[in-house]
Amino acid sequence: MKSFYNKLNVIITIFFLLGILFSAYNLYNLPTELEKISGKIDLSVIMKLAPVLNQTNFILGLTLALGLTAIILALYLLNYTKTAEKIIYVEKSETHKQDEELKEEKNRKADLALQVKSIWANATSIADKKLRYEKVLSNLCMKLEASQGIIYTVKKEKNKQFIELFTTFAYNLPESKLVRYELGEGLAGQVAKEGKKINIKDIPKGYITIISGLGASSPNHLAILPVKENDEIALVVEIASFNEITAENENLIIEALTLEIENPKLAKETLSNKKANSPKEEKSK
Repeated sequence: MKSFYNKLNVIITIFFLLGILFSAYNLYNLPTELEKISGKIDLSVIMKLAPVLNQTNFILGLTLALGLTAIILALYLLNYTKTAEKIIYVEKSETHKQDEELKEEKNRKADLALQVKSIWANATSIADKKLRYEKVLSNLCMKLEASQGIIYTVKKEKNKQFIELFTTFAYNLPESKLVRYELGEGLAGQVAKEGKKINIKDIPKGYITIISGLGASSPNHLAILPVKENDEIALVVEIASFNEITAENENLIIEALTLEIENPKLAKETLSNKKANSPKEEKSK
């Protein structure tokens, strides 16, 4: 329908222009035509009427010129308005899109913060750091439905850096056994050296074995992630799962294990509150 009206507008404009030209031609030839039509009218009389005819031609020509100018101006303004509306629409669309993206990002961060809080909910009250991280790792693996987890700490002795197994989840290893890797040694050592994550989505069968009461099985997804403190690697975490470890999962792992590093007062405040309340509890008993 809009295309039809646009074509109609063009046709009418063309006819208007042709009408202007035809009217101007007729007015110019009017004296001659009057003489041809009636021989009784003397040419000298017609010449005396010339000023009146010229005035009429001028007024009519000026009117037609103003009309043509008005049409051109209207078409220009219409096109300018449409262009302006398109620009405004695009700007509003972009602004709306940016607002939606900011809103989604804010919601994602809020949701991530809630998940991290739930992972640390029953861990901040544990005084021993190793047991505290063991609980966090357990909660994290349960949240992700992961089958196995390991946290390594980065240590330095005699100008030599290495990673040392700190705590585990569903990993069979005698407590007295010390597990260390030099930077660059193995996948975890490589992550500690380069600071780049590794996410393998098709682990070779038998590379990792999970033993349970139902038997042994091999997960097919493995993520090894660096956790930084002041731009330096502080921890390396391995998570093995039968489900894919997505980018959102990686963010949750990093945020959960960075929480105490970035907010060291978090656990201390909880512990101090618990210790402050414990004498009152004993007295009440």
